[in-house]
Amino acid sequence: MHRLSPKATYVTILGGEGVARGLLIALLSFWVVQARLDALQLVLLGTALEGVLFCFQVPTGAFADAVGRKTATVIGYAGLGLGLGLQGFTRDFGALMALQAISGAAWAFLIGSIEAWIAQQAGTDDLERTFLRGGQASMGGLMAGMCATVLLGQVDPRLPIFAGGALLILVSTVAAVLMTEVRPVRRKIVATAAIGLRQIRASRVLVTLVLVALALGISSEGWDRLYSAHLIRNLGMASAGGLSPVGWLALIGLCNCALGIGVFQLVASRLSGTRSAVMLAALYVSRGVLMLVFAFAPALGVAVIAYVGAQTFGNLAGPLLDAWIARETPEEVRATVLSVVGQADALGQIVAGPAVGLLGVLASIRAALAVSAALMLPAGFLVQRARGVQVLTRAFGSKTT
Repeated sequence: MHRLSPKATYVTILGGEGVARGLLIALLSFWVVQARLDALQLVLLGTALEGVLFCFQVPTGAFADAVGRKTATVIGYAGLGLGLGLQGFTRDFGALMALQAISGAAWAFLIGSIEAWIAQQAGTDDLERTFLRGGQASMGGLMAGMCATVLLGQVDPRLPIFAGGALLILVSTVAAVLMTEVRPVRRKIVATAAIGLRQIRASRVLVTLVLVALALGISSEGWDRLYSAHLIRNLGMASAGGLSPVGWLALIGLCNCALGIGVFQLVASRLSGTRSAVMLAALYVSRGVLMLVFAFAPALGVAVIAYVGAQTFGNLAGPLLDAWIARETPEEVRATVLSVVGQADALGQIVAGPAVGLLGVLASIRAALAVSAALMLPAGFLVQRARGVQVLTRAFGSKTT
């Protein structure tokens, strides 16, 4: 039987995940319109996921390094499909919180696993381009999923949620069949986690990049949970045109994906390793500015343009940051280190999420989004600092000074 190459397998899995994510965007409208959650409840849903994710992140990353990245990926997609897909069956806030917690545990298995797997299988020399190609496949799948969401959402807003959950379980099966891996030398999970943490402490670049992830988490939770409520409640998206809120969110997402695929292609063909850090800092600052424009946009059209721009910059920054971290990390603990970085992001969301959500209730959703935008700016400064540390350590012949 002919097997796909590692890069083709990576692209296939991310493409399928993208379709599922496109279907599951219906959850955003479902929480606001069907379950009628307020701003604080919306943010608490994210906090439930991130809280469990935070607790599981390092153990699951060490599990991937010690037991197998393929095994971790298969478990993660199957659990995520169950946790998200079952949310369509209930409007109860407590049940939704529990399912978000299950999703967080499953997501912990995924973060760092497939990135570490492809870095091992394909090498790190051209890793930015590999991650960007995976991002293109994910956004192409996202577009297909959103098109299906527009159609299914007109029939029943829950249908895309059910379909997205089922598709993630199918992606888990595909990963089990297509991913190949030489099993790592068996190590205890606790020992693997300890080695990964020591590796981070020994590298000033990695320490700074962990702080970047923390800043991103602090900024993102309020944005991720409140942008749809802002569009629906403050800017009249629910009454604009003949589409349902699910349809509008899907169409906005389609525009974001179409722009993202083109931008990813442009960057992948011109990117050089020496310029990626400078680009990353510029992307974070630009995203923060556009988030601020979105928060205070006077009209729906201006807000949509600002949102699409902010999301495009954020999506482009992700593969560049992951590639930088993977290249700085020894292969045997790569998933663990990527998981620690993800844990820092989750910690930022846990710390900032409830406070931003409470601000949305006591003041306004616009105020909460504006604070999220301001909290984005430190990430750009920290990336520049990490680049400076990297240049100095390379000049003096030490990576860990």
